[in-house]
Amino acid sequence: MSTVGAVSGSPASAELSPYERGQIKAIAAWKAKGSSPVKRLLRAVAKPLGNLSERVLPKKIVATAIDGVNRMAAQLAVDDSILKDKAVREMGVESLEDIAAKPLEFADKIADHIIGDASRIAVGMGIATGTGGPVVAIAEIPVLIAGALRVIHRVCQAYGYAVDRERDRLMMLGILALSTASDPRERAEAMRDYQRQIETSFLHQAVDESAKKALQRIVLGVELGAMIPGFGLAINAVASREYVVNAGETAKRVFQERWLRERGKVTWIEPVSLSH
Repeated sequence: MSTVGAVSGSPASAELSPYERGQIKAIAAWKAKGSSPVKRLLRAVAKPLGNLSERVLPKKIVATAIDGVNRMAAQLAVDDSILKDKAVREMGVESLEDIAAKPLEFADKIADHIIGDASRIAVGMGIATGTGGPVVAIAEIPVLIAGALRVIHRVCQAYGYAVDRERDRLMMLGILALSTASDPRERAEAMRDYQRQIETSFLHQAVDESAKKALQRIVLGVELGAMIPGFGLAINAVASREYVVNAGETAKRVFQERWLRERGKVTWIEPVSLSH
């Protein structure tokens, strides 16, 4: 295994462009980074609720529910394909195969457009939740989960991939779990699951456990604003945006690496801190 910049990758069977080298370093830094200040704040305030939800939410029911939401998000992504997006059409592509044939920077441009749109929608959703109190907050939980999974599915399309196999749909849940990991142990577990998925296939038991944890975290994120008097609007807007954007950006890094692997440019990109 050779070194590409500060990043471990495969022997160069395909030449790397300067842009690809830069993105490999960005993927390595993403893998090494810790939680954001917003994630740490939300976790600290909501930790007692997390302990309660661990006891209240049955594992099997949670896994079944989130799998159903994931299937719905996949269907939404098919019905509202990125190929119907005006901005994407103006880029001159007519199929996912057209996108797959383009350079990585082309796919990244589409992914950034998708994440930006999702971010704006999530802020509006968070404000609506914050003005409605606990009942509205709870009602919005499946909507926010679906929104996060939908952006993951759409980012998948941005790199020319169609989600048409069960294994692909399970990977979307793994990305969701990875994006919501809020402490070093959870992130390390989710990253190991991701590496295992890349190298073999995602084990369904691991996905069920990740789905349970992901749902618990989103429950806390949505309810938090309603529980802090005077901060409902701000907290919910930030929490909703943080959740959806993290999902989109995690999907971007995952599918960038998949794109590079399939073209023989890397194997597994090792985490490397920017300060390394």
